[in-house]
Amino acid sequence: MSQELLSAGQTFAGRYRIERFLAEGGFGAVYVAEQLATEARVAIKVLWPHVLQARDAVEKFEQEARIAGRVNSAHIVRVLDAGFDEATRMPFLVMELLDGEDLGRVVEKRGALPPDLVVEYLRQTASALDRAHAYKDRDGVPRPIVHRDLKPENLFLARRENGEPLLKVLDFGIAKVLGATSNVSREVKGTPLFMAYEQAGVGAITPQTDVWALGLIAFHLLTGTSYWRAAHMPEASLTQLFGEVLSLPLDPPSQRAAELGLSTQLPPAFDRWFFGCVNRDPQQR
Repeated sequence: MSQELLSAGQTFAGRYRIERFLAEGGFGAVYVAEQLATEARVAIKVLWPHVLQARDAVEKFEQEARIAGRVNSAHIVRVLDAGFDEATRMPFLVMELLDGEDLGRVVEKRGALPPDLVVEYLRQTASALDRAHAYKDRDGVPRPIVHRDLKPENLFLARRENGEPLLKVLDFGIAKVLGATSNVSREVKGTPLFMAYEQAGVGAITPQTDVWALGLIAFHLLTGTSYWRAAHMPEASLTQLFGEVLSLPLDPPSQRAAELGLSTQLPPAFDRWFFGCVNRDPQQR
């Protein structure tokens, strides 16, 4: 169905020519397109029509996309344009076209990743988060940009010209608006396996929200699987997962890996670092 939203050769938003379908996600679909004025190839993400239902929500999305585009980091995908196409009634985001694949797909294909690669991917992700969390508006007022939906699928592995890995964080603007506005369709959900304690319960969203997700992402990359027991239960419900996130004891990741029968050996230093991220008190993260 997503491939039918736009078609090859179609002119979109009056200034882009669609070339081909690229991928889809929970919020919409991505296409490769050509910007008519410059002939530059770009990636256009169109959001499902039901995702942002009210005009003020679309305006907020456009505003946040512009803010995310002003964050100067080599590790955040560059936002080139954003808007609302009246012909298709779809909000859209235009980004630099990347060559590579997201870490969710990498782990799906390769399983657990070598620790040295994981450290490098996390270092680059943390660099992006540092820039976003320290963002100041044009008047110099601090305005932290919190991702809210950090997960392996939003971490894109590209390559520099010399072949070195270049990690890009995707969807800053989208995630923030979808987490903040009350005009978002009830069909839109976050990613429960990486949701922070305050997202599963009731609490303020702060930069520490992204830190929680970073810890869970590290476990996922190192082991190839989820930290949460509920993720390994075929009939587990969201209620069980949230109960685990909110109230059950958090075991050291080395213990959890052994319990799951994984071959990955996680050292005590990783346990300490992990608990520095996944702490139910955001002030302690």
